[in-house]
Amino acid sequence: MKKLLLLIAALSSVGIVGFRAYNAYKTKAAAPGTGSSLGAGRGTARGGLAMVRVPLVETAVASEGSLEDKVSLVGSLRPIAEVQVMSKIAGRVEKVLVDVGDSIESGQLLAQVEDREIQQQIREAEATISVARASIQGREAELANVGRQVKRYRDLHEQNLISRQDLDDLLTRHQSAEAQLELGKAQATQAEANMNQFKINLENTRSYAPMNGFVGKRHIHPGALVAINTPIVNLVDLRTLRMVIYVVERDIVRVNRGVGAEISVDAFPGRSFAGKVLRVSPMMDPATRTGEVEIHVSNPENLLRGEMFARVTLDLGSSRKGILVPRESLVYKGDQSGVFTLDGSIARFRHVQPGVTQQSSVEILQGLKAGEKVIAMGASLLKDGDQVRLKKEENAPPGKRPGSGDSSPASKM
Repeated sequence: MKKLLLLIAALSSVGIVGFRAYNAYKTKAAAPGTGSSLGAGRGTARGGLAMVRVPLVETAVASEGSLEDKVSLVGSLRPIAEVQVMSKIAGRVEKVLVDVGDSIESGQLLAQVEDREIQQQIREAEATISVARASIQGREAELANVGRQVKRYRDLHEQNLISRQDLDDLLTRHQSAEAQLELGKAQATQAEANMNQFKINLENTRSYAPMNGFVGKRHIHPGALVAINTPIVNLVDLRTLRMVIYVVERDIVRVNRGVGAEISVDAFPGRSFAGKVLRVSPMMDPATRTGEVEIHVSNPENLLRGEMFARVTLDLGSSRKGILVPRESLVYKGDQSGVFTLDGSIARFRHVQPGVTQQSSVEILQGLKAGEKVIAMGASLLKDGDQVRLKKEENAPPGKRPGSGDSSPASKM
């Protein structure tokens, strides 16, 4: 029995020593900077032990550079002219001669409403005019006959062969014949006016294109019943496109009519289209403190489409100096913009105020001085206080990280 107790005590001592040795090894393996697997940046070591991952970053030096004074904004391209062709008369659509995307010339027939009833009304009006003209001829003959009788009665009355009453009766008949003739002429004029109205209605059954362009939308099909002012098709003129942008007050004072514009769209990457400022509003929007600027873009090849999202850059024709850092250095934490600087091997977030953006560089207006070093590659993955490892750097020009190319002309963000 005594030997058994001694064996149990020995086994317990061995177990306690082994457990403490295992905990000590685990703590040492998890400590930063220990073990060859840490230098490799792996998340776990052999045996499943957790490892600390230290980000690898590159740095760049903030430098003073030249910035071309340009303003970059976004907007939508719209047709220079857009017309909704509507029916001028109620009826059933007989035919629609165009469809979406068709090229249209001014005066081209687009659609037609049934006109059989109007054609019949025109024939009736023509018959009414014929009757009225025949009636006029009869009344003219009657008036001429009464006129001759009046002349004879006057001669007879002067010879005292007829009474004054007989002469007055004949004069009354003459006046009545004149009135009937005028009534017949008025009826003929009315019939002609009715026929002209029917002809206008007949013309209104046909809808014509008021301009050159393309069919942007088709609203009806043959057989549809339409009322007056029912939309038939939408026509757009894409030979020139217009773009309305809203420029802040600090920049709009430098935007004048005739300033050149460079327009780009996602549909044609790497290609730009020339435009020109046509109008600058003299009033600012009190809610947004921006002013309206209208740009016209020539589109002779009809490559651009209406309502395309476009980016426009206005060249204001001046340049200035500014502090530049690589674009990837600028990060956003909530509503704050900033860069990461180095405190030894620790990344520190610093709030800065960005200005204009170049293709590979960003201007810093406040919060950073020329010559200060910032983290470039890997900055977007960091948070304040993170430990980092520096990638081996060569002598790079200020404001650039190793291997980066030259920056391009600035444009407003």
